Parts: sequence; structure tokens; C-alpha cells
Amino acid sequence: MKQRELTEYKYSRASIAFGAGIFILCAILVYKIWLSFSPEIVIPTESTSITESLELDKDSKLNPEFIINEGDTLASILNEADVSKSEAAAVIGAFSKKFDPRKLNIGTVVSLKFESENILSSMIISISGSKKIEVSRNINNEFTAFDIVIPLIRKMERKITTIKNSFIGSAVELSIPRNSIMSLIRAFSYDIDFQRDIKSGDKLEVVMDKFYTEDGKFSHNGDILYSNITVGNRKISIYKFTHKDGVTDYYNEKGENIKKEFLRTPINAAKITSKFGMRHHPILGYSKMHAGIDFAAPIGTPIIAAGGGVVEVVSHQKGNYGRYIRIKHNSKYSTAYAHASRFAKGIKSGIKVAQGQVIAYVGSTGATTGPHLHYEVLENGKHINPLKFKFSSSSDKLFGKNLEQFKLYKKKIENYLSLNS
Repeated sequence: MKQRELTEYKYSRASIAFGAGIFILCAILVYKIWLSFSPEIVIPTESTSITESLELDKDSKLNPEFIINEGDTLASILNEADVSKSEAAAVIGAFSKKFDPRKLNIGTVVSLKFESENILSSMIISISGSKKIEVSRNINNEFTAFDIVIPLIRKMERKITTIKNSFIGSAVELSIPRNSIMSLIRAFSYDIDFQRDIKSGDKLEVVMDKFYTEDGKFSHNGDILYSNITVGNRKISIYKFTHKDGVTDYYNEKGENIKKEFLRTPINAAKITSKFGMRHHPILGYSKMHAGIDFAAPIGTPIIAAGGGVVEVVSHQKGNYGRYIRIKHNSKYSTAYAHASRFAKGIKSGIKVAQGQVIAYVGSTGATTGPHLHYEVLENGKHINPLKFKFSSSSDKLFGKNLEQFKLYKKKIENYLSLNS
């Protein structure tokens, strides 16, 4: 081939190669522009294949979870899951034998499992941190319920605070459950008047059980095992102890039941508006002996029996007292309660009442200037000052093996306090 032809041939091949390269670059650019305007294409990877995606979707359909929201019921949840009305009724019926479905809290998770899209196999609901209830289909094609107990680890925890504005508010700050707070108030009420004795600066200390799952997750609060309140210079301690026969009560450091013959006040959270003694009567307009003490409280506030005994009088008396109850506790003492709006159900003359039992509700019947409870204590038929009445201790004391067990229990708490003070 001549030199000129060879040169032209080389230039021709180079032009073709250059043109092909330009074409490929343009094709890539056009493809990328097309992708930017096209729907997203998901390319399966090694970790998530199309088959696995389909399996995950199938699993969510066969094992759905629902969260109970406001207005939801167990029936509405099952209906949403396309469970037939007859099967939903059977599931709820079985579940109800273990727990009232109306008491399920908002936020509760309902886990369902289906054998196929239309056949429900089981339902699991967490009732508390330590228990679930499972309803399963048995071999007879019927639904039965059983408990699933979650193993928990119990730990003691010490909490202490200085009381500020109120005892209840300070106890709530310690995350003490409200039912436990009320139990404490009832227990200490034999020695402390929570409306008049507790002052800002007094101290509250408790040792309580806390429960955790095996992986360390908090489950729930347990009982208050020990508590003390420092009121001024007084320190009052109580221990919650269970006898070998299963009876649980509160005891002092000596193993004596903290219960007294009478409660200090027969009404909670009430202000004394009039004390025992001579006073100028607000309605009659002249000085007259006030034979009890008055507690101002809203209409409907429960009035409780200061001590156990037999109801002597239940009547709507003409004159000052209005609706009136008198309880005979023993051969020496009686208590009386006046101006009630109504009597508690079943309260009548001759029946026995227990200490702390609700007997009536605050009102303004009789000669009153507003709703309050008029409370009297009678000793051998004679009125005495309820605020100066000396309360005798209960005769219930631990002895024998119960006392030995109590001393070991008390020592355990003392050791814990010394290590965690």
C-alpha cells in the first residue's frame, strides 16, 4: 500500500473509533437522564431478594399487631383484622375468663397469628410487665386461654425525700404508685394527722420492691416494705410483713401491729373549722358548748368509722344534728357523726361496722352554715375532746415463729439501709 493511502487508512480508523466513543458516551448520558425521570427501580441485592420481600409481606399479614387506641375495643380490633364475628366472640369469651377486656389500657399491643389469611390461630396480649394472656385454637377447633408468666428479678430500692407542699405530692415525686401512697396514709394515720401534723421540711423514706425482666428492663413497682416519716423530732417507722399463714399487715419496730383502737380522724383531707369547747354559735347567736370538732369538706366526701363496733343510731334527727350516726365500740367508748348528706348503703341500727368502713357522706343537714362533719367521742356517755383522746394500741402482736421471722425480715431491711445510706 502506498504511503499516502496508508496514512488515510489510519486516519479513517481513528475517526471511526472516536465516533464510536462519542456515541457510547452520549448513550450513557441519555440512559442516566432517562433514569432520573423514570419510576424508581428496586434491584434486589444479596441481602433482600424479591422472594424474601414477598415472605416478609406474607409474614406481616399472617402475624399482624394492633395497638389499642382511644375508642378501640377488642371486638373492633378483631373486626379490623377480618376475624369473623363468630370467631371474634369465641376469642373474646375465652379471653374474658382470664381478664376483663374492658380494662385493657390504651397502648396495649394485640398480637394475632393466622394459619392462613382467614383462619385465626392465636392471640397474645400483655396484661402487665409480668404476665401475658394467650388465646389459642385447640384440636377441637375451640379457643382456650392461658397465662404466660414472664420471669422477673426483684430488687429492693431506697427512696427518700423532704416533704414540701404536701405529703402526696412528695410521694408522687418518688414514683410511688398512688395505691401504695394511700396505703401508707392509712397506716400512718393511727399516729399522724396528715392535715395538721405534716409540715414542710419533714422527711419521708421508703424501701420498696422493683421488678425487672431478665434482660434488665424495668417491669413495675412492687410493695413498700418499709417506711418512716420524720415529723418534727418524731420518727415513726412501719414494716409491711406477711405472717406464715399469709396475712399481711403493718408493724412497728417491736413487732406490734400499728393499728390503734381508733383512727385520729374519721375523714381524709379535711380542715378543722371548730374545736371542742365553749364557742359562739354561728346560727343561734349565743355561746354554747361545742361537744365535738367540725371538719369542713365538700358534700359527698366519705365519712369512715373511727373504730370497729355496732351501730346504735341511724336517723335524721330534728334540730341541729341532721342525718346522724352513733357507733358503740365497747362498754366504754362511742363515736358520733352528724350533718351527713346520706348514709352508706347497708348502714342501719344494729349492724357491725369495721374500722375505716365508709358509713356516710359529708353534707349540711341540720343546723349548719355549710357542708362539714361534726364528730364526737363519748366516754361512758360523756363527751370528751377528740383531739386530746389517747389512742390505745392494738393487742395484735407478733409472737413465736412469726416474731422470729419478723426480726429476720427487719434485719434484712436494716442491712440494706446501712449499705445504701
